[in-house]
Amino acid sequence: MDMLDMLLGAADKITERPTGEFEVSRLSKILGEKFIVKARALTMAEMDALPKGEKFKTHIILAAVTDPDLKSKQLREKFTPEGRKNPLTPVELVETLLLPGEAVNLYNSIMDLSGFGDDAVEKIVKN
Repeated sequence: MDMLDMLLGAADKITERPTGEFEVSRLSKILGEKFIVKARALTMAEMDALPKGEKFKTHIILAAVTDPDLKSKQLREKFTPEGRKNPLTPVELVETLLLPGEAVNLYNSIMDLSGFGDDAVEKIVKN
């Protein structure tokens, strides 16, 4: 079977986006039960649409995480510092909930799901 036929035969499976579940150990210890973050791979279009700059990794997390809802108004209000009039933004919420290393590890896991892992594409060496 040639490559084109293989692609045509597996189209539905190919366009399914990988998902993953990741435990944030520190939050699990604080909460007394496993704190699991569910995320999905992003498409090129989704990645291209995200704001670039110093908060790019946080925007990747916000776009990919499906549970918990990191854009939840209720959650953002709960973690808003006393005396502040407006609730935290989703970006600020992620930065409040996760330590920098946790955020980077979650970002890296999402990037792996999205095809950026070291094993995503392998070079074939011919003699």
